[in-house]
Amino acid sequence: MTQDQGSTNPSPSARASPTFGATSRGLSGQIGDLIWLSRKVVATDSRSVRLWAAMTLAIGLLTPVQLWATKGVADNLQERLDGGPGAAMWPFAALWLAVLGFTLLAGQVEGVFAATARERGGAAIAAEALDHATRIDLASFEHQGFYDQVALVLTSAEEKASDVVTQFISFGWAIPRAAAYLAVLLVFDWRLALIATIPTLPAVWGWFFSGALYWHAFEEQTRERRLAAYYAGLLSDRQAAKEVRLFGLAPTLIARWEASYWTTARELRTRGLRIGLKQRGLSLLSLSFVVLGLAWYVSIGPAEASAGTVVVVISSFLAFYHSIYFLGQPIQILGQSSGFASNLRGFLNWPADGAGLTARIAPVSGAGELRLEAVSFTYPGGTEPTLSDISLTIPARETIALVGENGAGKSTLVKLMLGLYAPDSGRVLLDGVDLATVDPVEVRKRLSGVFQHFTRYPLSARDNVTLGDCGKDGQAEAALDAAGLTRLVDRLPDGLDTILSPDLGGTDLSGGQWQRLAIARAGIREASLLALDEPTAALDPLAEVAIFKRFSDLARDRTTVLVSHRLGIARLADRIVVLERGRIVEQGTHDALIARPDSEYTAMWDAQARWYR
Repeated sequence: MTQDQGSTNPSPSARASPTFGATSRGLSGQIGDLIWLSRKVVATDSRSVRLWAAMTLAIGLLTPVQLWATKGVADNLQERLDGGPGAAMWPFAALWLAVLGFTLLAGQVEGVFAATARERGGAAIAAEALDHATRIDLASFEHQGFYDQVALVLTSAEEKASDVVTQFISFGWAIPRAAAYLAVLLVFDWRLALIATIPTLPAVWGWFFSGALYWHAFEEQTRERRLAAYYAGLLSDRQAAKEVRLFGLAPTLIARWEASYWTTARELRTRGLRIGLKQRGLSLLSLSFVVLGLAWYVSIGPAEASAGTVVVVISSFLAFYHSIYFLGQPIQILGQSSGFASNLRGFLNWPADGAGLTARIAPVSGAGELRLEAVSFTYPGGTEPTLSDISLTIPARETIALVGENGAGKSTLVKLMLGLYAPDSGRVLLDGVDLATVDPVEVRKRLSGVFQHFTRYPLSARDNVTLGDCGKDGQAEAALDAAGLTRLVDRLPDGLDTILSPDLGGTDLSGGQWQRLAIARAGIREASLLALDEPTAALDPLAEVAIFKRFSDLARDRTTVLVSHRLGIARLADRIVVLERGRIVEQGTHDALIARPDSEYTAMWDAQARWYR
């Protein structure tokens, strides 16, 4: 079969780097994102949040009652000292104690509702973010900057989401108290209220933006902090321990961990110091205005008042300023969270694979025809295409082998065939349906594969084969037998229920055994297209021969794409396709290609054959 002739499109231009982080949202945008996030958290457990807010608000609203009771006790005490009856002192004292007792009890109840709301809200936001991460364009994950942004959102989601609601609800305690103190000052003298209020506004502004600046600094360090965590992980990782000890890597890794750790720590400390100095400067300026204003007010002579009134006014003035400054930490945390809220909103708004698509594809019904028409692909942020003008038709039930040197584009082409990447230009069609027009979830029900870097799930042997929608439980034994693992499973302590992770108290497998398990996982799925990317790379020669013998069973009634550097397995294919620098340069059967002494395939075959002569 000859290569399909596609149009000769020019190579695609450099592909833009993906990003969803907000660079400059402005104050209104930041506050809008905070409100958006708080609504999402509240919606997860509105009952607990309402009760939490109600308890907090009740505590705050009792402040005026407590002030009134304090004034009553002071006035009646003065009356008694002056020889009067002061008969109302004990009722006021009883009211003061009742308010204190309710406040303590309400605070305990508030803590229960707060913990419940924080746990459920944070977990729900984290789950939504994790779910969305599985549905966005997979190629974007290949871009390091985008991956850093995703990692920061996912690792911060649970904590930051619940923090937003916590800080907003804390206003329910602080604002009523501040309002009560301010009301006392307004009743006594409006000028005193202005002296207390106006100077605090710059400090409030400074708190919010200092938090936003701190988040921005933290965001810039994502990659360096991940690198530090990676070095630390290598030092304690069971798999890496062999090379760490054999090659004496510990001093180097520790030194690099320390370099990354202290780089981020010093930078955060330096930035934090600069931010803190600006914030303290604004606070000091505000305090100076308050002191000067109060001194001016005292110099002009306040009106005559009772002892109780003086006590309440002075305590209200000081308590108002304290209440405002109590808001400093919540406002600063909200400033930090505003950056996270903007990033989370941008991330969740990032288009999901197949968003809005309504076209459907036929359910699994045997092998399917796969056709690529002038397909080109460049990785996000890349300047050169990885694949250029690929046109290829694979009839139903045909097995093809993709061969070529490292970097030729074989694995990338497989991901395009499986609908994991979308081409920049051209089309990928399964049974005549353009995959770009179909919900990827529906498409992937007809596809299966073994990847070059497959996943070793720290779960049971059964789950490693049947996890998700890979297959039914009753099919596990047949799939394991097809992959040559029946005897291995029989030797496992708990058979199919054995946990395959020594870190979790289970059993580990060899690299080749893990690869066979990945083959079983791919084979159990009733897929019409099967892609095998280096399926025998970790197998010894005898195990590879065993897999070769079972290959016809694995590929039966399926369209199969095989990628391998070992050209011996390529002979099993009906057709061999040779890739070079992202383009198809030749294709045909093994016999047809090997008969051409000047072919790329012949050169690769001869190079490998020399090692066995």
